[in-house]
Amino acid sequence: MPQPRAGETRPDYIRRCMSDGETVGKYPDIDQRFAVCASMWGQKDGGEPLETKFAALEIKSEGEDDD
Repeated sequence: MPQPRAGETRPDYIRRCMSDGETVGKYPDIDQRFAVCASMWGQKDGGEPLETKFAALEIKSEGEDDD
């Protein structure tokens, strides 16, 4: 996977990362590939990787009781 280069802007890095052959092969889904590239950009200066968190959610119809 390509690493961000010194002086490279975020849009330039994302464009290069998104079209990289290894990245495309490893992450064929464009949304997942973008998330990975954005995470790599965020880590370039020693930042923490992006975290994914999940939460339970209950959806009720309007007027439905909480029984």
